[in-house]
Order: sequence, then structure tokens, then C-alpha cells
Amino acid sequence: MLDFSGPALPAGISFARSSSASRISATGLYESLAADQPRFDHDPASLAPRGLLVEPARTNLILQASAPGLTPWGAQGFAASGNSLAGPAGGMVSGWTISTSGYLTQEFATSIGQAVITSVWVRANRTAAIGFRNLSASSADNVTFTIGTAWQRIQVAGTAQSTSSRFVFDNRASNGYGTADLEVFLWNAQAEGGTGAATSPIATGAATATRAADLPGFQALTGPRDIRIGYDDGSSDVLLGQAVSAGWWPTQSRPHVKRIVLYPAGTLG
Repeated sequence: MLDFSGPALPAGISFARSSSASRISATGLYESLAADQPRFDHDPASLAPRGLLVEPARTNLILQASAPGLTPWGAQGFAASGNSLAGPAGGMVSGWTISTSGYLTQEFATSIGQAVITSVWVRANRTAAIGFRNLSASSADNVTFTIGTAWQRIQVAGTAQSTSSRFVFDNRASNGYGTADLEVFLWNAQAEGGTGAATSPIATGAATATRAADLPGFQALTGPRDIRIGYDDGSSDVLLGQAVSAGWWPTQSRPHVKRIVLYPAGTLG
């Protein structure tokens, strides 16, 4: 059995990634690891090891991801509160008051038919229902989320119908929200091409940024094999008759690998 709980890769496994990338450390906070460093991730609440994090390359299309007061963000009824608190990466995050006619928005480039996942970490001074939208310009496509006094990541997936899509964080009473005296703290807004769930945070400034793909691979174990992959949630995949060669890695159904067991081909079939 190959154990990927960390803090090091099992013998016979190689790893490469041509950019830095983030993970949740054993303290429960996001941290950035340098290129070619494997990411052994942790649960932010329990701090339990989640295994090796393996993600595809993704680009964050949102600019100034953690600075909603800067260009090209646009807003109405959205103003700095003067307060701050510790964010998911440990640094201080500024607060913003958002009125009952208030919203925050940013346009980002897409291609027609592109699958996109938009996300942001949010914390508020009270429980409130807010609208969150990506891709469409229509408020009818808002997804309603309940936010509160703990950090949470909200996300929406969709398919672009235009070459310009829209991130919207919405407290407008005219759209069915309108919590009074609402203060919000926002961290790392992200819009990334792809399906499924949002991936680990990709920081941006005045330009988009890309996290390269994680590329683990077998080096010492080759030949036809049956394989069982165990994930962080206790689930597993069984792959039969895999042609394992140098640099090969199995297709995963979840990003966090806890263990891999290799058997002679035909054992599990």
C-alpha cells in the first residue's frame, strides 16, 4: 500500500508542478507552496490530513481577487467599513458595508459554451441571504446563499453564453435580498474554467494567474495492474487492468488521494 497522508511522498513516486500552489496547512490556514512541492492538504475544521492534493491546471479570471476596492471591480452602495479580521490565509481582510441597494461586480472574459465555476470566501457581521451570480447579466440567475459570522466559500457553476461574463455579489432589496447594516469580508474571488467544484485558491493582482497542474507519477512500479484508490472521504475507485509505466498516474474521481494499493492484473476483476 502506498500512503499519501504525508508529510512526504512514498518511495517510487515522482512529482512536478511548474508553479506555486496553495494548500490548507496543519494549522487550518491556506499557505502557498513553491513549484514542484507536493501538497498534503488538511481539513480546515478538524485539521485531519486529507492526503495528497492533485488538481488540474486552472486560471483565475478575476483580477484583484482579494481587493474589491480596486479596478476593475465595480460597485454600488459598497464602501470600506474600516474594520478588518483574519482571513482564511491568516492575513487581515478588510470589511465592506453593503447597502440594501448595494452590489459588487466584475466582468471577466469567457468563450461561448465554456464551463465556468465562480467562487468567493465570505464572512459577515450577521446572518443574511445574498445573491451570487456568475456568467449571466440577469438577476433572475442569482443563486441565493445564507452567509454568517464564520468564513465559508460560496460557489456557482454554469456555462458561458457570451464572451463577457459577470461576477455579482448582490444585496439589493429589489432582487429579493436587502439585509440592513450588513458588513461583509471577501477573500479570493475566483472564476475558473472547468466543471465540478472550485479548486484551491489562485491569488491575482492586475492580471489573471494560473496554477499549473499537479503531476505525480509512478516510477518504480510498472506492468499491468489492478488499482484501488482511497480518498479523503472514505470512498474509493477500482481501476482494472491498468498499464502502469514510468510517469503514469491513475485517473481520480476526487482531488485528495489518501492511499493507493496495486495488485497483479486480474486480482480485483
